[in-house]
Parts: sequence; C-alpha cells; structure tokens
Amino acid sequence: MDEVDLHIIEELGRDARTPFRKIAKKLGISTQTVIKRHDELKKKGIIRQPSITIDLNKVGYEGVVHLFISGSPDTVDGLKKLKNIYFITRTTGDTDIFAAMAFKNTKDFYETTCRIKSMPSVKRLEVAISHPAPVFPRPPLKKINLQINP
Repeated sequence: MDEVDLHIIEELGRDARTPFRKIAKKLGISTQTVIKRHDELKKKGIIRQPSITIDLNKVGYEGVVHLFISGSPDTVDGLKKLKNIYFITRTTGDTDIFAAMAFKNTKDFYETTCRIKSMPSVKRLEVAISHPAPVFPRPPLKKINLQINP
C-alpha cells in the first residue's frame, strides 16, 4: 500500500459513491489505475464494502443510546436479536460490551433497555443518551491517521 492507495481510501471514505474518474483527476492518475488499485484493495480485504450514510432523525429516530454492559459473551448473541441495536463490540475495562442502539421515542428506549437488563447474562447496564440522533455510519476519517506500513 502506498500514498495513492491511501488517497483512494480517503476519497472513498468521504463518499463511497465518488466516481473513479473524479478520484483519478484529483490524484493526477488514470481512471484505469484507480480501478485497478480499488480492485486490489478489495481483494486484500482493505476495502470491504461501500456504505451509505443514514440520518437517523429523518427515518424516525429521536436519539441514540450508548450501552456499556457487564456480562458474559452470551449477551452479544442476545443483543444481536434486538432490532434497534446497530453496533456491538466486546471491550476491556470496566465493562465487557459496548453497543449502540437507536430509539424512536422514550417508550422504545425504556422497553428495549428493560429487555437488555432482563437478560440472564447481563450483570450491569449503563447508558449514555446521544440526542439528537447522529448521522450513521460515518467514520471520522480526519481523525484516523492512515500510514503506510514499511
């Protein structure tokens, strides 16, 4: 991976729909080079899939809850079954799992968090509400320090 690959990743990270022709023009290379590099990045698993950005407010959600959960690994399987959970990861530190959940209203928030607390594998649940709902998913590429491995 070199500087060209990093620039292609950065451009596509801003907008996965950016035409290869536009990226090529910006980088001063041929469209065919961008296509070849993109295909190679996909083949290596560096680029896995394009994504879309969803404004959760515009599709009926009031906010997002960040869930900090202490519990067994079985908790992850239970969380996967809940419709509004859109991100789950195991963590280290004071809690074992972090998850993010979009909610439509306070009733939705309350009922879903009660379902989580009632899971036998959950020992403790802490929540932090983010309001208004953020645009998701949008990786903060400006904060990621992409570097070339020697």
